[in-house]
Amino acid sequence: MRASKRTIVGVLALSAGTVCGIAIAGGSAFSATYGKGRAHAMRYEPPANIEAPVDPVESPPVEATDGPIVQLALLLDTSNSMDGLIDQAKARLWSIVNEMSKASHDGRPAQIRVALYEYGNDGVPSAVGHVRQRTPFTTDLDILSEQLFSLRTDGGSEYCGWVVGDAVTELDWLFQGDAPRDVRRSTLEGQTEAALDRAIDGRHAPGSHPAPVVRIIVIAGNEPFTQGTVPHTETIAQARARGITVNTIFCGPRAEGEATGWSRGAELGGGRYANIDPDTRDWAIPTPYDGDLEALNTKLNTTYLPYGEDGHRFAFRQGQADRQNRGIGALYERVKSKASKGYQNTSWDLVDAARRKDFDIAELDDAALPAKMRGKTIDAKLEIIRIAADERVRVTADIAEISVRRDEFIAEKAGKMRGLGAAIIGALRDQVRAAGLTFEAARPAPETGGSDSD
Repeated sequence: MRASKRTIVGVLALSAGTVCGIAIAGGSAFSATYGKGRAHAMRYEPPANIEAPVDPVESPPVEATDGPIVQLALLLDTSNSMDGLIDQAKARLWSIVNEMSKASHDGRPAQIRVALYEYGNDGVPSAVGHVRQRTPFTTDLDILSEQLFSLRTDGGSEYCGWVVGDAVTELDWLFQGDAPRDVRRSTLEGQTEAALDRAIDGRHAPGSHPAPVVRIIVIAGNEPFTQGTVPHTETIAQARARGITVNTIFCGPRAEGEATGWSRGAELGGGRYANIDPDTRDWAIPTPYDGDLEALNTKLNTTYLPYGEDGHRFAFRQGQADRQNRGIGALYERVKSKASKGYQNTSWDLVDAARRKDFDIAELDDAALPAKMRGKTIDAKLEIIRIAADERVRVTADIAEISVRRDEFIAEKAGKMRGLGAAIIGALRDQVRAAGLTFEAARPAPETGGSDSD
């Protein structure tokens, strides 16, 4: 028998600048989406084997927000010589997210949504330009990490113009307010037949959003930018018509990238050109703080309360992403991200889901809840969520404090970040600021607490 509906509102601080509201309200939109412990996005199932191949994701979770959004499409060359680039993308995803979590507009934190494409891989049919979308825009960082770890290099036909065109026409780019008329019209002009069909049926027409939206493409590779039958000049012009900035990163000497069209691509796209050494591994630097962060990460994972038919599989995927990132020395940047505002899992974790205004725990069947919550009263269930949320507050605060110390240690030992992470962050900061967002100042390390080197 279902409990009667009541409205209970509480406030739980989850991390600096993050507020969690618990509400039980009748007739909510939440009940329509999650009522029986099932969400549309939960059709996705992670592999049981950490080394198993992973299929691209068609409908990853996207957290709702009325605040500013940064839409970032990463286009990565996965031809034979690009293993170093892929390793940097796996590791530096977390640094990028950590940086963007500092951005805000009128006091509202920015949300980062990332899409991922691979190109230049002969394992992808030539009929589609050796281009494959791994995931559309998503806020689920674990899915994104899993897709990065599933990339494999093969072959070498790199068509930059083609992959830029696919990203422009396939992704759901948003605008603040209604899209300008010329932008809407541009969705029907100069497209391939398939892209034209998508634009006509409206599935990929520009959408509207109440707050600022920053639209950015970053493409990285090491072959001439001009390769292929789809002119990069045309697809970049389509990007600019939609207010999308195109940044280019050449994996090799700067002069070679300039000579092979990469700097010109950024110029046409209104973005920034950078070159990197794809074999840089500046993230894998041991510090005295790593053990503390790993222990705190273990505690943090215990605060997640998976719900729904697929909740435990998503929780497994979270742990799998931890193991994968540990294997390349990137766990500690990931842990820092998990303690930030940018890491949210409302589709499977009750603590995060309770932030939703339309969250109604009475709409969830007992079978959809963790075992320790089944058969309990509404108040008892809420108390379990509150205890987990309070513990998460304490753990994330400790992670933030120790991460500051770790960052300072690395900066002193290794200097500034290099490689893909530095190139992307540099471009993002400039372009996000140009859209009217601001970045919070870096926090100094506390004088006491945490681990210190001898």
